[in-house]
Amino acid sequence: MKHWFGFRCVDLNGRNPGSKILEGPFESYDEAKAKKLALKAVDTESTSVFTATDEPQARELMNTESFNKL
Repeated sequence: MKHWFGFRCVDLNGRNPGSKILEGPFESYDEAKAKKLALKAVDTESTSVFTATDEPQARELMNTESFNKL
């Protein structure tokens, strides 16, 4: 299983979320987490790091994940 996460840009007030973007695959959780932290900005939201077998499954899972600024 590979590791993935999703992110999107939002207005600074939290409205008008942008398109969801899938990042991955990563070989390890730590690699995915490092990339997620590198993309973190005041105007982004992201999902938690999750595992999937392939990109179609990862996209499906991303759509069920909550996006937050954490």
